[in-house]
Amino acid sequence: MGTFQTTYSEAPAIGLPGLVANSELKNEVSAVCQALIPFGYPAYRGTVEGTARQYASGADFLGITKLTHAVKAKSVDPDSYGANETGAFITLGAVYVNAAATVTQGEAAYWDNTAKVFTDVVGSNVAITGAEFDGAPVGGIAKLVLKLR
Repeated sequence: MGTFQTTYSEAPAIGLPGLVANSELKNEVSAVCQALIPFGYPAYRGTVEGTARQYASGADFLGITKLTHAVKAKSVDPDSYGANETGAFITLGAVYVNAAATVTQGEAAYWDNTAKVFTDVVGSNVAITGAEFDGAPVGGIAKLVLKLR
């Protein structure tokens, strides 16, 4: 019989983008995605009530897309909600996200729409209402705490 795994990392990934980080108090809302939204991305209220979309200038922040196994299997963009799928969006609690190389615990979080990562640098980045980092990134993944609702 073949061997599947012969080496192990001393520092495995702390989580995946969109994965709920722990069992502290959390809240989720659902909405139909107007277009593809990857897990762990910020989602914004769509143009029709009950819908969500990726960042659009002037749109209201809805929550962070939650990683879930309850989506249809897709060969293209498998780690995302597709158009017309109902997505889950975290509005309160801790979630893992892709982060810039350095972020500081307790700092407010911003979305860098060009690099597609969360950062604690204001600049031209988009403020994420009620979000702050809960630790430094490990392998590009950081815990973000939302206090939206």
